[in-house]
Parts: sequence; structure tokens; C-alpha cells
Amino acid sequence: MSMRINIENILKSHKGVFDEILNKLQTQTIHEAREALEHQHHFDNLLLEAIELTLIKLHKEENFVSCLLYRSFGIGKEKNKRRSQLIILGSELKLQQNKEQQHFNNLQHLQERLTNTLKNLKRLQKALKDKIRFLTSDLLQDRAYNYIQKIDKKIQETLLVQKEIERKKREQEQILKIYDKELRKIPRYKELREETYLALLESPKAY
Repeated sequence: MSMRINIENILKSHKGVFDEILNKLQTQTIHEAREALEHQHHFDNLLLEAIELTLIKLHKEENFVSCLLYRSFGIGKEKNKRRSQLIILGSELKLQQNKEQQHFNNLQHLQERLTNTLKNLKRLQKALKDKIRFLTSDLLQDRAYNYIQKIDKKIQETLLVQKEIERKKREQEQILKIYDKELRKIPRYKELREETYLALLESPKAY
């Protein structure tokens, strides 16, 4: 919103002009924020169980030194079948993690937009309040008070949505920690790429 707000022109214009200003300041951001709040995460428990089971089998089949060498340096005399399985399972988990990270980034961006929305609403509200004492028309004064009340409702609505976004963001951080913890259990987890899983899906012998 422009730093220069011609309040008198707004007050003298049809009320639809003011409603349009409010829509531009707040409505789209609120709509996108509420859509983001509807995002439901569901852990793929079967995938997590498959990773845990494969890790147990890998540790049983290889001694501690072999597991350590493979985890740290990728050194191993033979290609263990469990390692290949973990690449597939881990890459799928990485794909899910990346999707949740994108959602977290979106929440963060929306949080910033909501903060800017509040600043603009409060600025417009203050401009109206400052203008009232200079208005000689009762009609314009009444309209200004009415607009101030409308803005206040928008501010309260935005604050509530912002609070929900903050809550959702904290939940999302916990989800990402769970993914990270599980991925760290997989040998050479830093090399996992979602592209690996997507490529394997195209192969009928992926599993």
C-alpha cells in the first residue's frame, strides 16, 4: 500500500472503494493462510516400520565395524541387499520430508505476509483517526468511525489467523524433526535424494 493515503478521497468515495482497499490489504492473504491451515499431515507408519526393520536386519547381517565404515565412508566389501532397500526407503522418506519442508516454508512466508497486513491495516486505521478532527462534515466523520470499526474487525481476524499459523508452524517443526531423526539412522543419509526414489518408481524391479 502506498505510503501516501488520501483519506479524504476515500471518505468521499463510494463505500465499495473502501471495501476494495480492505480486500487488497487482507482478504487474499487470509484466504491462503486458511488453506494452509487445512493441510493435514499423516505419517506413513508402514514406511517408518519398514526402515526400522531393514536397519535391524542390516545390523544383524553386518558387524559393528562394517556398519561404521559404510555409514561414515561408504566402504564395504560386498553390496548388502539391505543397503539397497534403505536407499529406496530412505529416498521415499526424503521425498516426504521435502514436501513437508515446502509446507513449512509456505507457513513462514504467510506469517511474514500477515505481519505486513497488520502493519498496513493499523496504518490505515491511524490515518483515519488522525483525519477525523479535521473533518467538518458529520457524514464524513460517521463514515470515518465506521471504517475504523471495520478495520478493527479485520485486525482481530488477522491476529487470530496469525496465531493459528504460528501454532501450525510449531507443529510442522516437530514433524520435520521426526523426519530428520529417522533419516539420520540410515547409513549415508546425506546422499539420499528424492530423485533416486522417483527414478526407481519407473522401474518395475524397484522393489
